[in-house]
Amino acid sequence: MPDRSFKVPWKRALAVARPRSTMAPPRAATARELLRVCCEVQSRFQEVELPLLVVHGGDDTLCDPECAEELHRRAGSEDKTLRVYPGMWHQLVGEPEENVDKVFGDVLDWFKSHAAAAAATPGEGQQ
Repeated sequence: MPDRSFKVPWKRALAVARPRSTMAPPRAATARELLRVCCEVQSRFQEVELPLLVVHGGDDTLCDPECAEELHRRAGSEDKTLRVYPGMWHQLVGEPEENVDKVFGDVLDWFKSHAAAAAATPGEGQQ
């Protein structure tokens, strides 16, 4: 099965060359624990009440984009944003540079707008 994480060959080669990198499937106990944690997190989506930004590749074959949509839908936060990038894969940093720039630009814009809003709103104990 081809690596569906990195579109750019040099980025894929760099990731695979990491000393702790493995292409082997996870051990059964690791897979079981990952499934347990995912179920736990999914059961608690409604507890997310802070501002939330969810970014996801629209053509991700490792994690279904519908899971990101479910997190966004079920999160308890009143301030939540979902960005699904059509055509992008799982590892957004493994995309061509123009895609990486788009995603990170959107994330930075989201942080800047939230920081500006927080700075303009007096906090508790301030007048």
